[in-house]
Amino acid sequence: MATEKYLGKWDLSGSDNFEPYMVALGVGIATRKIAANLKSTHEISASGDNITINSKSTFKNKSVTFVPGVAYTVAETLDGRKNVETLQKWDGEKLVESQKGPEGEEDYTTSVREIEGDKMTITLQCKGVTCTRIYKKAA
Repeated sequence: MATEKYLGKWDLSGSDNFEPYMVALGVGIATRKIAANLKSTHEISASGDNITINSKSTFKNKSVTFVPGVAYTVAETLDGRKNVETLQKWDGEKLVESQKGPEGEEDYTTSVREIEGDKMTITLQCKGVTCTRIYKKAA
């Protein structure tokens, strides 16, 4: 099962094009400046069909539990969007998330998580802007 290799704690080790991605999302300048300098962690766990991703930093924390392939609504995203329809599903070994936009646009934002050894790469896209975040598996 693809889930197994995702489980555990992941520490941010690198980021490319994060601030332009946040601009595309409509994140304000003060929050962008703070978020661009944070080191975050993702803790991923599973129980039955449920996957939980806890995103933590010194600025904001967020926990989401979902069943892959079942749409759900996020009350508030880390970037401040409210009531966002979200779908996470497996595409082979990749965990792919798509979120609808404020006007119901399909795939307004997407993120693709993939694992290679002790490295998790998350590729984020919004309005044609791509950002890559690299996480290392914590010991």
